[in-house]
Amino acid sequence: MHFVAIQVFCLCSFTVFVSSTTVNPLKGTGHPNVSIVDGTPARAGEFPYLARLFVESAMGQNGLLCGGTLIGPHHVLTAAHCTAPIGNELYLNTLSIDGGGPGSLTRSVKKFIRHQNYNRRSKINDIAIIVLNASVTSIAPVKLPSKSDIHLSYVNMSSVVAGWGAIGYNLDASPVLLKTTVKIHDNKNCTKSYASVGPDFVDSIMLCASDIGKDACQVSHIMQ
Repeated sequence: MHFVAIQVFCLCSFTVFVSSTTVNPLKGTGHPNVSIVDGTPARAGEFPYLARLFVESAMGQNGLLCGGTLIGPHHVLTAAHCTAPIGNELYLNTLSIDGGGPGSLTRSVKKFIRHQNYNRRSKINDIAIIVLNASVTSIAPVKLPSKSDIHLSYVNMSSVVAGWGAIGYNLDASPVLLKTTVKIHDNKNCTKSYASVGPDFVDSIMLCASDIGKDACQVSHIMQ
């Protein structure tokens, strides 16, 4: 059984994760840090609150293809490593990596708010909020967990992973939104699996999941 560590940003009836891939517009995608292996194409309108964000690099050649989740009319939750002080746009309610489609929206980033204790090297507290330049009224935000659900372990529950991540090791990012289902396990399983990385690699804000028969390329569903 291959276990993977997943960093969680939003939880509702399923779990929504954020993905990122390094992109070179001239040469395709570089080695990704997240994949949707054996995923199936999402249906139109299935994840309207899922955002596709391209973060430009200072060099103008490479960038990060990131995901996010609409949590309010003006705010999208994403990863701190997906933020940059350069003009960026994001797409909502789209299946295509290039945006567009019925009901899709485009918004500019007004500003990023990173977690105050985010560590670039260790990726601890790798979470941020995007403030949009204009409100979103035609798309409902993701349903957030209730106060009574906050402290649930989610062990043995099924979780949906969705995004435009690479479909396998050293493969390109998917041109369409993909989804797959994984099962949540106790974090001790991931701690053992990633023992060579360090005892603190899997912390309390992550979920441990496995996807038997789906992760043929042995790449992880680590969503940041």
